[in-house]
Amino acid sequence: MTNRLFILAEGDSWFAYPPKWLIFTYGVSNVLAHLRKITRNKTIIASLASNGDTAVNMFSKRNVDDIRALLAKCQYDFLLLSAGGNDIVGEEDIMPVLYNRTDERTGVDCLNQDAFSDKIAEIRKGYVTILDMVGEFPEATRPIVVGHKYDFVFPDPQGAVFLSGLYKNNGGKSWIYPGMRRRGIKDKEEMRAITTEMLRQFGDMLDDLAESYDYFHVAQTQGLLKDPKRYYRNEIHPNGAGTEIIAQKLWETMKAALKSKRRAGTGA
Repeated sequence: MTNRLFILAEGDSWFAYPPKWLIFTYGVSNVLAHLRKITRNKTIIASLASNGDTAVNMFSKRNVDDIRALLAKCQYDFLLLSAGGNDIVGEEDIMPVLYNRTDERTGVDCLNQDAFSDKIAEIRKGYVTILDMVGEFPEATRPIVVGHKYDFVFPDPQGAVFLSGLYKNNGGKSWIYPGMRRRGIKDKEEMRAITTEMLRQFGDMLDDLAESYDYFHVAQTQGLLKDPKRYYRNEIHPNGAGTEIIAQKLWETMKAALKSKRRAGTGA
């Protein structure tokens, strides 16, 4: 038991998405569930993750203070973060960062770069807040912070549906597709080009932060799930096979970060 790694996780639906059948455990489609399986008898994971949560909320002063208190109470080896996706993909969130499509403005040119840069800066500010808080802890008791990128999505009308369609979250509407349609962007390949650019910029922001905080590591989880029929449950959420791949990459990143920290501690 003393050799187990203690993990605190804060995040969104990539860490908390419910099972396909809601009341049963099979059909699991979230990363933490697979991480628990992969690391059985090696880790103890406490989760604060909640579906639909945003980085703005997770990294608010109140929530960061709560996380600080938890880290002070128990010496965690890792703090895992899954944050930022919901700040940009909801219908009402994506509309302000897009221009209307015209014959002259198509594809990635429909991305309002100034507005989107402001959105990325807002998310980045939240990450800085929690990373600075973690940095307040002495190095010996400071947890390793690991985040992840969101893999490139496949805009589609399919939203969150459970129990073979008996329950449909938000009427079964998806998150990205409706807003893009409202902007006159109707071709799925154009939608994918735009969202790929958005998620690429989000990932670059995380990589940049990792350059500034030596205790922050980013799981490189973009480009892993290339087949939507095989790996996606709906427009933005991977299925069980997809989240297992993400969990494996997350665990690899965690192990590498821990090895590096221990090597630095011994002066090797």
